[in-house]
Amino acid sequence: IFQVMTTCTAVTCLQNPTITGADPSTPFDSTNPNGWNFNIGIERLVVITANDPNKLNVEILTSILPTGAAFYVRTSGDTASYYFRWSPALGQVSTNVCFQARNSQGMLSLGNYCTNMNVVNAKVIYVSGIVR
Repeated sequence: IFQVMTTCTAVTCLQNPTITGADPSTPFDSTNPNGWNFNIGIERLVVITANDPNKLNVEILTSILPTGAAFYVRTSGDTASYYFRWSPALGQVSTNVCFQARNSQGMLSLGNYCTNMNVVNAKVIYVSGIVR
């Protein structure tokens, strides 16, 4: 037995906020197992976005960030964007970071959106010659 709701109020019809993407980088997609590459000693900036279909203010939460990484607000409102900035130091290793959206009513996005933060060596260009 179930009951059909004939009316829908703001409280009963709220939808969960969502993480909508990252730029510039690969979008949040479980089919992308490789994640994002970060070169040792080179800063990389990624913009993470979320929105709330109820037009409520939304924020983005993270799991524990790697040492030296920063995560801060770029824009706020029912569509919010945050900067994720990181320059891995020598000796740091790859890690996994998860993001979750939360609106001003406390509703969370369904599940975490996680990606690998791959620490890789930057390509080196060798130049030889005489500078005058």
